Amino acid sequence: MLEVLQQPSDLTIFISQEAMKGLSKLRERADVDPIRYLTRIGKDRVKLNEDLHGNAGEGVSWLKPGNTTDRYLVSVEDEWKLLIWEMHEHEEYDQRSKLSNLGKTVKAQRKQKYAPFFRMDIVD
Repeated sequence: MLEVLQQPSDLTIFISQEAMKGLSKLRERADVDPIRYLTRIGKDRVKLNEDLHGNAGEGVSWLKPGNTTDRYLVSVEDEWKLLIWEMHEHEEYDQRSKLSNLGKTVKAQRKQKYAPFFRMDIVD
């Protein structure tokens, strides 16, 4: 039992207030389902690693969920928290991904721009 607690399999998802803005935009689109995608990523670390689409530095990475235009700026902390920093359409992602030291910038602005992070609980 202690091993299960020390090595959790599922990631607990936390969405920043900045990502909530992107979530609102993405949910308006019929061709993407950010909640379903994040739920799947939180339950499948292999899928999380497969969908990595660029390193922003400082442990922050982009996720690309297949042949869709949505992108997610994420990091894993303490081996069980999946932090969703930002969610974007491809055009916004293109602009953000060109910034150097994006991961460092995001983490430096954590309290001013991104906090609080809201826990995403999925109820079946």
